[in-house]
Amino acid sequence: MIGLGTWTCGISTPLVKDKAVFTISDDNGKYKISLKIKTWDIESLPIVSAKEFGNTLQVRVSGEIYKPGTFAESEMTFDGDHLTGFIILPLLGKLKLTDGKRVK
Repeated sequence: MIGLGTWTCGISTPLVKDKAVFTISDDNGKYKISLKIKTWDIESLPIVSAKEFGNTLQVRVSGEIYKPGTFAESEMTFDGDHLTGFIILPLLGKLKLTDGKRVK
């Protein structure tokens, strides 16, 4: 499993710039991701699929908490204690993750 730990990064929507803190952990061989953003504190994102490609993790999450019947997708590339990537959200499109770094 790649990217395990607690990470922080910037995320910007057309309306708001915010900081996200998320934890990627191993839940008996499956990825578990918790997320904290100013308006959301989600203990466990509903992961539909997670795929590894070298040091890149692609995750698809049910968007039920955001917009029923939709999905959010993310791609994160890890390089030591740094990450780059993006998230694709329903209605907002592709948002770049900025200044990604491991905090734990």
